[in-house]
This record gives sequence, structure tokens and C-alpha cells, in this order.
Amino acid sequence: MDSTRPELDSYHRKRNFELTPEPEGAVEEPQPDMQARRLPTAEKEASTKDPRTGIVVEGVAIKSPYKKMFGPTGPTKEDVAHYYAQTAQRMLPYVSNRILSIVRCPAGARLSCFHRKHPGSADKAVTPLRVAGNDGEPEEYFYLDSTAGLVSEAQMDTLEFHVWGSRIDSLEKPDSMVFDLDPDEDLGLDAVRLEQILQG
Repeated sequence: MDSTRPELDSYHRKRNFELTPEPEGAVEEPQPDMQARRLPTAEKEASTKDPRTGIVVEGVAIKSPYKKMFGPTGPTKEDVAHYYAQTAQRMLPYVSNRILSIVRCPAGARLSCFHRKHPGSADKAVTPLRVAGNDGEPEEYFYLDSTAGLVSEAQMDTLEFHVWGSRIDSLEKPDSMVFDLDPDEDLGLDAVRLEQILQG
């Protein structure tokens, strides 16, 4: 166990699994703020145990809950599900009732991910919506409007949510604009944070 992370070690001991040791000299990448929200299962009000499916969060069965989503020592799929549940009050005003394009990472964020904008048969907690495309032909998109919808996306390994600028009840009248300013992949996160500080 990594003695430099006692709180995380304690969490993993309570869950009866060990951290995977990192190779000597490996640099640990910053992890999402989900780590600070980890709680022992007994303290997670929204989760239950189901002997057939494993972990259940907000009524959604989380399969493969211990799958690592951000590297060998990062948050698990269950952690992502709880994170979405715990932050739903802040997330839903921005993502609910808007058509979504999401990014799913079935093997974790470090491996192949893909965009998805059409619902699949396994997407039970989202609502399909048919919208006429540029050619006049209808296409099926989807949106969500509940905490269970967010958690269901965690079950489907969703790690990014991209929203339309308009709401489903007024698709031709956008009410928001998002500027997606991605730094170069070779530019480390510390350098980006330093630039923010310098620019004040």
C-alpha cells in the first residue's frame, strides 16, 4: 500500500482490495476531484448491495464496479457513479433536458474512447428524442433529466458530457454557448495552472 496516501489506503482496506503498485519512477497524474469524495460503502446513502448485480446507485446497477477508470490507482467505476450522484444537483441544471453527445471509455480514460450521440438499447434511464436533420430525415438523439440518468451514464462508462446549446423544448433557440479551450496534450496540467495564476 502507498503510505503517502493514508486516507485512500484506508478506503481500499475497507473495500477489501489493494492498490496496484506503480512502477518505480512513475509520475502520478492528477486525478479528478472524485478522490476527495470517496466514502466507505456503509456511508454511501445512495448505494445498496444486490447479490445479482453488485453495487446499485440511485436504482442503477453498476456492473464491474471496481474497474479502474483513470489508471491503476485512480477512481473506480463505482466512484464515478457516486460522484455523478453526489454532484447531480450542480450538474443537472447544465445537462438535463438538452440533447447530449457523450464520450464513453469502456477500458478507462487512458485507452480507446468514443463519442456517442444516439441512444442504444442498453440506455434505460435516458429519453430518446427524434429530431429532423439537415436533410429533413429524422435522427434519434437522447437527453436525461434525473440523477438516475447521470448514474446510468457512469454504468455505461461515460466520462464526458457535451450538450447542445438549446433545450429540448426550444431546439431552434439556443440559450447557452460553450468555449472548449483544450491545451495541447504535451502541455502538462501544472503549466496550464501556472499560466492561469500568472494571468490572474
